[in-house]
Amino acid sequence: MLFKLQVFVLTLLLSACAIPTVQHVEPADVSRIEQQLLDQSVEMLMLQEQNAQMQGLLEGLEQTLKQIANRQNALAAAAVRAQTIPAASQPVAASTNGKMIVGEIEPIYLFDPNLVYDARIDSGAQTSSIDARNITRFERDGKAWVRFDLPVPGGGAEKFVTLERKVVRNVRILQSTSDGAQRRAVVHMQFAIGSHKQVAEFTLTGRDNLTFPILIGRNVLRDIMLVDVGKQNKTKLPAELLDQVTDVKK
Repeated sequence: MLFKLQVFVLTLLLSACAIPTVQHVEPADVSRIEQQLLDQSVEMLMLQEQNAQMQGLLEGLEQTLKQIANRQNALAAAAVRAQTIPAASQPVAASTNGKMIVGEIEPIYLFDPNLVYDARIDSGAQTSSIDARNITRFERDGKAWVRFDLPVPGGGAEKFVTLERKVVRNVRILQSTSDGAQRRAVVHMQFAIGSHKQVAEFTLTGRDNLTFPILIGRNVLRDIMLVDVGKQNKTKLPAELLDQVTDVKK
């Protein structure tokens, strides 16, 4: 009987050792974990919203850049069209290596006064010159200006047009017929030879004793034109310019 009682007590002890231990978690720990999870969820939502906003800004910036590029291309194309005579009306001019071939004498169109002159092409002259009469220097807004009369081609000996230009610089010219040097004004003039338009410096000087009222020198020819001294009138002015020529009979 004693033996059975000992076996029973031993069995109870072994059963108690086999029961697993359950870890106790405090309610405060559970609340803290839940709050951390909630904070992480809120942070993820904010990051997703910021990412969406940034994506929208990038797409808007890309669209704006495309619009600016398209606008710049349109402005560049418009500028080219404004400065280029339409291809249908451009006279065909001979060229070599991209340079226009001109003869010894060529018609030249002067913008303002809108007149056409026969000009002598001289590669030996450094600067172009134009026949100017009654040259008068004056000051405008603190700058040096000059007023001069330009003979009108075909208008007779007494037909002139008066122009005013800002003085770009002055040059000293030594004359073989006089002891001193002459001080001549240099001005900008816009002109066209064939389909080529340009603004260049012209020295104002009396050319009444010369055959041609305008001389085109190296400052115009350089990198643009080649001179065939055995030819004349190698170029033709476009009809658009000829239509604007001032009527000298008025």
